[in-house]
Amino acid sequence: ISLHLSQDAYCGKAVYLTQHYSGVLAGFVATKVISNLVDDVEGFVGYLPSDSSIYVVFRGSESIRNWITNLTVDKTNYTTFTDCTNCQVHSGFYTATKAVYPDVLKEVQRLRALYPTYAVKTTGHSLGGALAQLTAMELVHSGYSVSMINFGQPRVGETNYAKYSNTKLPNQYRVVHNKDMVPHNPTSTWPLNFYHTRYEEWE
Repeated sequence: ISLHLSQDAYCGKAVYLTQHYSGVLAGFVATKVISNLVDDVEGFVGYLPSDSSIYVVFRGSESIRNWITNLTVDKTNYTTFTDCTNCQVHSGFYTATKAVYPDVLKEVQRLRALYPTYAVKTTGHSLGGALAQLTAMELVHSGYSVSMINFGQPRVGETNYAKYSNTKLPNQYRVVHNKDMVPHNPTSTWPLNFYHTRYEEWE
């Protein structure tokens, strides 16, 4: 389900709410377009009755603005959880996440009020995977139990953030395909010292 939703995120914001979802996504209802023109973030929020889940889905890199976000590799202090001591994250990914999070939260709150037993899940590919990881943490901070499966996610923070995220978001899984270079960036070596969260599912 997460794989197909991540693929459908590349269809673009003009069709998210009107396209026909089929196969394992049959019955999926997209209810909110995620969009921020500054960073060219795109995605959608919706729900899937067959899975009893609310999904937050992000598109991967498609534009020059996306690559500017990707390449803004300086670290910034992670302020969502104040007890995350000395935690830093990728400045570009964090800024892009914060820009769209108020809309994401409002829609998740609305859907959860309608479907109080539904799980909350995030997903995305590449840049979308990084946004899905950081958004999942934002949702945890807002009081939700969240799980994440994403694909080809780059590293989003340094060691302190990764270790802290593992305690707050135990059900997070990064699918990595063979020699995809994206999950190996930004580098884990000095001076950047970025580090992955768990768990890696390698194929």
